[in-house]
Amino acid sequence: MSSPEILVLDDFSPVSDKALEVAGIWAHALKLQMAALHICEDEKACDAAKERMRERAVKLAQPGLAKAFARTGNLFREIRSCYIHEHPSMLVFGTHGVHGIRQVLFGAHSMHIVGETACPVLLLQQQTPRRLAARWLVLNNTPWDAHSIHRLCSLIKSAAGQAGLLHISLNMDDLSNEDTAALDATTRLFRDAGVQVHAEAAVRKGFGAGLSHQVYDYLGQGGYDLLVMSRQTYPVLGKAAYEADCEALMNNPAGIPVLFV
Repeated sequence: MSSPEILVLDDFSPVSDKALEVAGIWAHALKLQMAALHICEDEKACDAAKERMRERAVKLAQPGLAKAFARTGNLFREIRSCYIHEHPSMLVFGTHGVHGIRQVLFGAHSMHIVGETACPVLLLQQQTPRRLAARWLVLNNTPWDAHSIHRLCSLIKSAAGQAGLLHISLNMDDLSNEDTAALDATTRLFRDAGVQVHAEAAVRKGFGAGLSHQVYDYLGQGGYDLLVMSRQTYPVLGKAAYEADCEALMNNPAGIPVLFV
């Protein structure tokens, strides 16, 4: 059985440099090893790619890279294969901050990877700060179960983070009893797992289907440096609205990373 590790997807781009650097900080805090995966064009390039990954890890002051995987084939299939074989504790990769139709296409690729794995997935940008997240904003509009909250709380405690919980009502005038009950239920799960959380509810602003702009405002106003979402889609707005918000938030202007649990 492989040792617990953080698996970094490395395409040799500047944002992958940042992914390696940030993953190294998380690996140190969580007491995990690091591994990197690169998808090559052909078999001949694999050996050179492995060596390049090791050299880059040393150059980026991340000598803790324990394994370097270079594979050929379909991106999603090889990521899934490596994930199943290695069973990492966390997957880390970078987005390229694309916009417009390219954001839709590349964001869909990112969400495909998130959907192919079950471990926590950290997505970051080139402008993401090189530090361990200290203030975590957890979005409660995506449903949480006890298992996911327990896993999330273990990460928060290991990283010595502080957590805020945000629930945005779909009403535009006041909070419903269902909103209050949903926020209270998730708050209890946090406290049962040993993490104190500041819980806050807000009414919805604007008529659009998405909530990303309002979530982004809360990130900035509260000084949060990590957004946390579950993999479950919005129960009312549905999958399309959920994925649109995820794509917008993954490419937020401040480079705040997004963690899917």
